[in-house]
Amino acid sequence: MRCLDELEVVDCPDILSQRLVLPSLKSLKVVNSGNLAHNIECCSLTYFEFSSKHVNSITLQMWSVPALEELCISGCTSLTSIGTDSIGTFPSLISLTVSYCNKLSTLDDFLTAEHLPAVEKITISGCCELLSLPSERFGSFHSLKDFEVKWCDSMNWQRGLVLPSCLQKLSFIYCGDISIVVPSCLQNLELLVSLNIYFGLGITIPGNVWWSYLPSLKELTINCCPNLESIGGEEAIAKVEDVKVRFCRTIGDIKPDFIRGSPYWKEI
Repeated sequence: MRCLDELEVVDCPDILSQRLVLPSLKSLKVVNSGNLAHNIECCSLTYFEFSSKHVNSITLQMWSVPALEELCISGCTSLTSIGTDSIGTFPSLISLTVSYCNKLSTLDDFLTAEHLPAVEKITISGCCELLSLPSERFGSFHSLKDFEVKWCDSMNWQRGLVLPSCLQKLSFIYCGDISIVVPSCLQNLELLVSLNIYFGLGITIPGNVWWSYLPSLKELTINCCPNLESIGGEEAIAKVEDVKVRFCRTIGDIKPDFIRGSPYWKEI
């Protein structure tokens, strides 16, 4: 099949494959289909979506996908580890999503700048047993523009969080007590345009953060942060065009349900 450029295999659990070799393939989706994704050699592949209820580990050095730009690992409910020993495993990867992998506790072996030198977007979502990220390393992702952690309520941020100055969008949504890293992680984010915080516990954000750390910020959403007492007042966020601060019952320096700009809520 030397001309095949798109392949989708769904719910074929009995497939046994020694190696998948498709040199022209550009898009691959494998869902609950045996070991089809165990050993892949697809030099033209740019998009790969993988989901399996039964796989408990992924060994990424078994994948030869040098052109891959977008990788989505989702719904792997038995997955406990993602590992690689090969530097430069994904030299072209721009977008990475790991979502709803309920038993995954760490991504330390995978999330390194050596493995993902070109990554621009990282989304970690719905991994309810994820305990930590190698968050002290994120400063070395020199192309990272969009970083989201959401619905990972077991997250512990004791390792701190260092972010690269190139970051443009940052979202914390129901991902443990982020007071350990907010607002310290916002330093030097001069290009940050969008900041979203939902269900952030224990945070207090001084007014000087907005003009000292985040001069490019245009969109600020803070929602359902029950212990948030202050963001510095309305004057501190006067230059932020689109502001939504809602359901933060203890905040005292702006009016409740403060909205400026677009009234529409974005999907989280």
